[in-house]
Amino acid sequence: DALNRKVREQDMADHRAVVVHGDERGDHGAVGAQALDQARLVIAPEGRGRHLGDGRMIGARDPNGFRPLVMGRLKDAYVLSSETCSFDLIEAEFIREIEPGEIVMVGGPNDSSLASHRIPGDTNPKFCVFEHVYFARPDSLLNGKSVYRAREKMGRRLAQEAPVRADVVVPVPDSGLPAAIGFAKEAGLPFEMGLLR
Repeated sequence: DALNRKVREQDMADHRAVVVHGDERGDHGAVGAQALDQARLVIAPEGRGRHLGDGRMIGARDPNGFRPLVMGRLKDAYVLSSETCSFDLIEAEFIREIEPGEIVMVGGPNDSSLASHRIPGDTNPKFCVFEHVYFARPDSLLNGKSVYRAREKMGRRLAQEAPVRADVVVPVPDSGLPAAIGFAKEAGLPFEMGLLR
Protein backbone atom coordinates (compact mmCIF):
# COMPACT_ATOMS: atom_id res chain seq x y z
CA ASP A 1 0.00 0.00 0.00
CA ALA A 2 2.85 2.39 0.78
CA LEU A 3 4.28 1.72 -2.69
CA ASN A 4 0.91 2.36 -4.35
CA ARG A 5 0.41 5.55 -2.32
CA LYS A 6 3.90 6.79 -3.26
CA VAL A 7 3.21 5.98 -6.92
CA ARG A 8 -0.12 7.83 -6.91
CA GLU A 9 1.60 10.85 -5.37
CA GLN A 10 4.28 10.63 -8.08
CA ASP A 11 1.61 10.35 -10.80
CA MET A 12 0.08 13.59 -9.54
CA ALA A 13 3.47 15.32 -9.44
CA ASP A 14 4.64 14.05 -12.84
CA HIS A 15 1.84 12.62 -14.97
CA ARG A 16 4.38 10.92 -17.22
CA ALA A 17 5.60 8.44 -14.56
CA VAL A 18 3.91 5.05 -14.72
CA VAL A 19 4.39 2.14 -12.34
CA VAL A 20 3.81 -1.44 -13.36
CA HIS A 21 2.18 -4.08 -11.19
CA GLY A 22 1.82 -2.45 -7.78
CA ASP A 23 -1.08 -4.61 -6.66
CA GLU A 24 -1.07 -8.31 -5.90
CA ARG A 25 -4.40 -9.51 -7.30
CA GLY A 26 -3.92 -12.86 -8.96
CA ASP A 27 -1.75 -14.17 -11.80
CA HIS A 28 -2.56 -12.96 -15.30
CA GLY A 29 0.00 -14.98 -17.24
CA ALA A 30 3.14 -14.11 -19.15
CA VAL A 31 3.41 -11.51 -21.86
CA GLY A 32 2.64 -13.01 -25.25
CA ALA A 33 2.09 -12.36 -28.95
CA GLN A 34 -1.60 -11.45 -28.46
CA ALA A 35 -0.60 -8.76 -25.98
CA LEU A 36 1.94 -7.44 -28.48
CA ASP A 37 -0.81 -7.06 -31.07
CA GLN A 38 -2.87 -5.20 -28.45
CA ALA A 39 0.11 -2.96 -27.76
CA ARG A 40 0.42 -1.93 -31.40
CA LEU A 41 -3.24 -0.93 -31.43
CA VAL A 42 -3.21 0.83 -28.08
CA ILE A 43 0.10 2.66 -28.34
CA ALA A 44 0.73 3.34 -32.02
CA PRO A 45 -0.91 6.80 -32.10
CA GLU A 46 1.05 8.31 -29.22
CA GLY A 47 4.17 6.18 -28.72
CA ARG A 48 3.98 6.13 -24.91
CA GLY A 49 2.87 3.68 -22.24
CA ARG A 50 -0.34 2.13 -20.96
CA HIS A 51 -1.29 0.21 -17.86
CA LEU A 52 -3.87 -2.27 -19.15
CA GLY A 53 -5.87 -2.54 -15.92
CA ASP A 54 -5.17 -6.22 -15.43
CA GLY A 55 -1.70 -5.58 -14.05
CA ARG A 56 0.14 -5.69 -17.36
CA MET A 57 1.93 -2.66 -18.72
CA ILE A 58 3.01 -1.86 -22.24
CA GLY A 59 5.32 0.98 -23.18
CA ALA A 60 6.50 1.99 -26.63
CA ARG A 61 8.82 4.59 -28.07
CA ASP A 62 8.01 5.95 -31.49
CA PRO A 63 10.24 4.78 -34.37
CA ASN A 64 11.91 8.20 -34.59
CA GLY A 65 12.67 8.34 -30.86
CA PHE A 66 11.33 11.89 -30.89
CA ARG A 67 10.33 11.80 -27.21
CA PRO A 68 12.27 9.90 -24.52
CA LEU A 69 11.10 6.82 -22.64
CA VAL A 70 13.15 5.15 -19.90
CA MET A 71 12.79 2.00 -17.83
CA GLY A 72 13.63 1.46 -14.19
CA ARG A 73 13.10 -1.03 -11.40
CA LEU A 74 11.35 -0.46 -8.09
CA LYS A 75 11.73 -3.52 -5.87
CA ASP A 76 9.96 -6.28 -7.86
CA ALA A 77 8.21 -3.91 -10.29
CA TYR A 78 9.31 -2.24 -13.50
CA VAL A 79 8.64 1.45 -14.04
CA LEU A 80 8.51 3.55 -17.21
CA SER A 81 8.82 7.29 -17.45
CA SER A 82 9.75 10.04 -19.86
CA GLU A 83 12.46 11.25 -17.48
CA THR A 84 14.99 9.56 -15.21
CA CYS A 85 14.43 12.14 -12.46
CA SER A 86 11.02 10.63 -11.70
CA PHE A 87 12.82 7.46 -10.61
CA ASP A 88 14.68 9.46 -7.97
CA LEU A 89 11.35 10.61 -6.50
CA ILE A 90 10.07 7.06 -6.03
CA GLU A 91 13.51 5.59 -5.23
CA ALA A 92 13.60 3.39 -8.33
CA GLU A 93 16.77 2.28 -10.10
CA PHE A 94 17.34 3.46 -13.69
CA ILE A 95 17.91 0.47 -16.00
CA ARG A 96 18.03 1.84 -19.55
CA GLU A 97 16.43 3.96 -22.24
CA ILE A 98 13.79 2.36 -24.43
CA GLU A 99 15.16 2.39 -27.97
CA PRO A 100 13.36 4.14 -30.86
CA GLY A 101 10.78 1.73 -32.27
CA GLU A 102 10.88 -0.56 -29.22
CA ILE A 103 7.87 -1.94 -27.34
CA VAL A 104 8.40 -3.28 -23.82
CA MET A 105 5.78 -5.45 -22.19
CA VAL A 106 5.62 -6.36 -18.53
CA GLY A 107 3.48 -9.18 -17.17
CA GLY A 108 0.88 -8.65 -14.48
CA PRO A 109 0.92 -9.20 -10.72
CA ASN A 110 2.97 -12.23 -9.67
CA ASP A 111 4.46 -12.23 -13.19
CA SER A 112 7.61 -10.19 -13.51
CA SER A 113 8.28 -11.24 -17.11
CA LEU A 114 9.63 -8.57 -19.40
CA ALA A 115 9.60 -8.79 -23.19
CA SER A 116 11.02 -6.40 -25.74
CA HIS A 117 9.85 -6.17 -29.36
CA ARG A 118 10.57 -3.88 -32.29
CA ILE A 119 7.86 -1.95 -34.09
CA PRO A 120 7.96 -3.22 -37.70
CA GLY A 121 9.68 -0.91 -40.15
CA ASP A 122 12.77 1.24 -40.14
CA THR A 123 13.81 3.51 -37.33
CA ASN A 124 15.19 6.94 -38.09
CA PRO A 125 16.14 8.60 -34.79
CA LYS A 126 15.19 12.28 -34.67
CA PHE A 127 15.39 13.34 -31.04
CA CYS A 128 13.42 16.47 -30.09
CA VAL A 129 16.00 19.20 -29.38
CA PHE A 130 13.55 20.95 -27.05
CA GLU A 131 13.93 18.09 -24.55
CA HIS A 132 17.48 19.26 -23.79
CA VAL A 133 16.68 22.95 -24.24
CA TYR A 134 13.35 23.30 -22.42
CA PHE A 135 11.09 20.31 -21.66
CA ALA A 136 13.27 18.01 -19.54
CA ARG A 137 14.12 18.69 -15.93
CA PRO A 138 17.78 19.55 -15.36
CA ASP A 139 18.25 16.57 -13.04
CA SER A 140 17.35 14.06 -15.77
CA LEU A 141 19.51 12.12 -18.19
CA LEU A 142 18.64 12.15 -21.90
CA ASN A 143 20.49 9.93 -24.36
CA GLY A 144 22.90 9.13 -21.55
CA LYS A 145 23.76 12.79 -20.93
CA SER A 146 22.98 15.11 -18.05
CA VAL A 147 20.39 17.70 -19.10
CA TYR A 148 22.01 20.24 -16.77
CA ARG A 149 25.48 19.69 -18.27
CA ALA A 150 24.10 19.81 -21.83
CA ARG A 151 22.43 23.17 -21.15
CA GLU A 152 25.58 24.53 -19.52
CA LYS A 153 27.62 23.39 -22.53
CA MET A 154 25.14 25.14 -24.87
CA GLY A 155 25.66 28.35 -22.90
CA ARG A 156 29.44 28.03 -23.21
CA ARG A 157 29.11 27.41 -26.94
CA LEU A 158 26.85 30.43 -27.34
CA ALA A 159 29.44 32.63 -25.61
CA GLN A 160 32.08 31.35 -28.05
CA GLU A 161 29.97 31.80 -31.17
CA ALA A 162 28.16 35.03 -30.25
CA PRO A 163 30.24 37.01 -27.77
CA VAL A 164 28.71 40.24 -26.42
CA ARG A 165 29.82 43.21 -24.37
CA ALA A 166 27.82 42.99 -21.17
CA ASP A 167 27.98 43.83 -17.49
CA VAL A 168 26.21 40.78 -16.15
CA VAL A 169 24.50 37.55 -17.25
CA VAL A 170 20.94 37.06 -15.91
CA PRO A 171 19.15 33.76 -16.60
CA VAL A 172 15.51 33.21 -17.48
CA PRO A 173 14.35 30.53 -15.00
CA ASP A 174 14.17 27.64 -14.97
CA SER A 175 15.49 25.98 -18.13
CA GLY A 176 17.77 28.94 -18.97
CA LEU A 177 19.67 28.80 -15.68
CA PRO A 178 22.38 26.25 -16.62
CA ALA A 179 22.91 27.86 -20.04
CA ALA A 180 23.37 31.28 -18.43
CA ILE A 181 25.89 29.80 -15.98
CA GLY A 182 27.81 28.29 -18.89
CA PHE A 183 27.69 31.56 -20.83
CA ALA A 184 28.92 33.57 -17.83
CA LYS A 185 31.78 31.16 -17.13
CA GLU A 186 32.94 31.09 -20.73
CA ALA A 187 32.63 34.86 -21.23
CA GLY A 188 34.20 35.70 -17.87
CA LEU A 189 31.17 37.73 -16.87
CA PRO A 190 29.44 37.95 -13.49
CA PHE A 191 26.28 35.91 -13.04
CA GLU A 192 23.33 37.29 -11.07
CA MET A 193 19.76 36.24 -10.47
CA GLY A 194 17.47 39.01 -11.71
CA LEU A 195 14.26 37.19 -12.54
CA LEU A 196 12.36 34.92 -10.21
CA ARG A 197 9.60 32.52 -11.04
